[in-house]
Amino acid sequence: MMTINQRMKTFEKILDTINGSEICIPILSRGYALSKRCLCELMRMVELNKKIIPIFYNVTPADVKLQTDVYMNALREHSREIKNGKGPEQGIDAQEGSASEVQRWEGCLREVGKFTERELQDTG
Repeated sequence: MMTINQRMKTFEKILDTINGSEICIPILSRGYALSKRCLCELMRMVELNKKIIPIFYNVTPADVKLQTDVYMNALREHSREIKNGKGPEQGIDAQEGSASEVQRWEGCLREVGKFTERELQDTG
């Protein structure tokens, strides 16, 4: 099992890779919004104005644009965790745990949901 320090180093490497990339291809799945790390990575892509080619895997652009409960429920859960004081002590970076952060994630998801490049359904 990775230590918190190892997880942070890995996360920093991922963000550095995003910084140096011209094109980013996030794979948006049903569980994607449950991961604060994934949301932070997506936020980095959007904030750096990267060319984003999302793959919608078993989700629709409407789900990602928060027009259904698929991703909204995950964001509500993140908000509840923040209100209950959960976050950094679980190995989550301090930047990943404020109410304003959840609002930024929402904006990024809505933005990326507009890019209807690839929709894949589970085909086995």
